[in-house]
Amino acid sequence: MENIVCKEERVVRNVERDWVDQVFQDRFLAFKKRHFTLLERMVEAQKQQATMVARIVGAMEEDHQVLDTIMALAVTFMLSATQLQVFQLAWAGVQQCLQ
Repeated sequence: MENIVCKEERVVRNVERDWVDQVFQDRFLAFKKRHFTLLERMVEAQKQQATMVARIVGAMEEDHQVLDTIMALAVTFMLSATQLQVFQLAWAGVQQCLQ
């Protein structure tokens, strides 16, 4: 009789332990799903940020190319204007010598 009671108590403890374990597993699975959902959202946000940064860097590179072109044109015209002034000064010097 005692042996049967011990077996029944063991069975009851095992059922209780299994139930507690199942509750834990269910809660842990729900936690993992929430956690993975959050991580997926964070990864997606980081991908969007990387895309935005890439666009900004591309735009800045294009802007640099445009600015480089404008500066090159300005320097070219400045040199031409400077060369013209030097030529005019030299011509004025030649004219003074000829007078």
